[in-house]
Amino acid sequence: MRKLKCTSCGGTLGLVTTAEGHLIGRCGSCGSEYVVETQGRHHVVLEHRFPDGQPAGAVLPGPVSRRGALAAGLCVMAIGGGALVLPQFLRSAHRAAPEEGLAVKTVFNVGGEGAGPGLFREYPSYIGIDSLGRAMIQDGGRRFYIFGPDGAFLNQFPSPEDSGAMLAVLPDGSIITDGSRRILRIDPASGEIAGSQPMPEGESYWSNGEGSCVTPDGGLAIYRVAPRSAGDDASLPPSDTLILLDRNLTEQRRLTGLMAQAIAADPMVTSAPRATGIAINGAGTIYIVMRRSEDQDSRDGIFEFNADGRFQRRIATTPKFFPCIVASPDGRIWLSDPWDNMLEEVTPDGIRRVGLAAVGRENGAQIGNIRSIAAYPNGDIAVIGVSAWRFARLSIGTG
Repeated sequence: MRKLKCTSCGGTLGLVTTAEGHLIGRCGSCGSEYVVETQGRHHVVLEHRFPDGQPAGAVLPGPVSRRGALAAGLCVMAIGGGALVLPQFLRSAHRAAPEEGLAVKTVFNVGGEGAGPGLFREYPSYIGIDSLGRAMIQDGGRRFYIFGPDGAFLNQFPSPEDSGAMLAVLPDGSIITDGSRRILRIDPASGEIAGSQPMPEGESYWSNGEGSCVTPDGGLAIYRVAPRSAGDDASLPPSDTLILLDRNLTEQRRLTGLMAQAIAADPMVTSAPRATGIAINGAGTIYIVMRRSEDQDSRDGIFEFNADGRFQRRIATTPKFFPCIVASPDGRIWLSDPWDNMLEEVTPDGIRRVGLAAVGRENGAQIGNIRSIAAYPNGDIAVIGVSAWRFARLSIGTG
């Protein structure tokens, strides 16, 4: 089926089946909605709705609870055979408006769907940047695409046999992936496996909760949460370990029991928050981002630890679906989420929001909601969209 486009901004519509059985097309860029009907192998738009989800003159219903809407079903944004599963509900009650004042300059905005050079065959999923400013992107089919610091397309290749999800891009350009309980190093020039070694002892990719990032000295950090055991308190995350490897991927040390310092048990909660990402800044400060598993559990957010793994503070955030966190070389900490088309900067005073809805709007090349982010050596931020199949390099002012 052809993809449906938003007539307001040109963005791609993600299809949602409501609890009542209606098919709705929702724009990931501007929020407009469309009533859609399936006719044979085609989708036909019957009605254009406003960004609040209602036609003209409609009476707004009462607020939809997040948990109730999750129970109604899931929204699958079908993109070329791949899918990113998002909860089915209107999040207007949870949206936080971006703040004015921070200038966002688009250095470049490239990509799109297709089979040609510089186009993505499936939705871009993970991104990393090396010390030369080259962007390495993995799509939903585990293919790799390499772009220069100016956005110029450089190379593409299929994922080597037995390689899995991208864990990080090291400063030397090595693409690090998991694979059959091993860590693989892929050469971005040839697309071949340049090195392979066992995953650190006692750890594997198939663990509950995860995160990985580049360390300040150019190595790799892997955050793992152990499988839950019988008798564990269900309101608490299981035991965790942060494994620090050098640039040769040799284990240097481990930190354990991080979240046990930061989250207290809650007898009213039956499903603990889960980690979705980590970042480590130049000083070695560790940031772990957690998403809540239950609507009324407020023990999510960003948790900060010093270089020795001692808990420092919790930074509150709005509820997230699958947040991504990155530490840029200029010392700034950034957060994104597939629910939003904005970035959030962690500052000493809390969270500062930067809207990205205008990126690409003038030429119909909006990024949409943000799937993943990475930092360039000069502090610029690379963003890839959920539904637009594009990625952009953004220079964001400090206010």
